[in-house]
Amino acid sequence: MKNLTLDEFKKIHEDWKTTGLSVRDYCNNIGFEESKFYYWRKKLTVLLLLHSIYPFSYFRYYPDRFAIYNKV
Repeated sequence: MKNLTLDEFKKIHEDWKTTGLSVRDYCNNIGFEESKFYYWRKKLTVLLLLHSIYPFSYFRYYPDRFAIYNKV
């Protein structure tokens, strides 16, 4: 599978939530590695947390960190 973007994973995550399946069953059904699902879900959770703490900022994801910028 190709490298994902956070936006692509958001779509996968939303699809998973609508299925009612466990993460393991969902990943097996679509051919996605369960460990990658948890990796990306953690990234998504951190981003949502940052948005709740810094609502007037925007964020850029880098493989090793998130960058926070103030909106002007």
